[in-house]
Amino acid sequence: MKLLTQTLDHNDAQRLKSRIERAGIPVVVGGAEARHVFRSGMVSVWVAIDSQFDDAVLALSKPNHMAANPVDVEAFHLAVRQTSLFPAWNYPALLTYAGVIGFTGFLIWAVLSA
Repeated sequence: MKLLTQTLDHNDAQRLKSRIERAGIPVVVGGAEARHVFRSGMVSVWVAIDSQFDDAVLALSKPNHMAANPVDVEAFHLAVRQTSLFPAWNYPALLTYAGVIGFTGFLIWAVLSA
């Protein structure tokens, strides 16, 4: 993956993603989930396939630009989700479980130490 741009506006990142993906270029928006948890502002827009980076740059300046080798973007994202070890929707749950386990361990330690 190659970093295309960063923005403070989540909606702007989603607009860029839609525009570039219409050209047949899969895009990943990073920081979108973390923005809700940590309230950090920076959202990154990544071109998923390195060889399509130049086409993505052109798609930013030319709305009707199509990639030289377009990809079925929905199929690409589906394949990534199916092969991902930790899908994005699991991260908040994993953080919650880790916090509960850590807090429980602390309570047990505090009771046994007293």
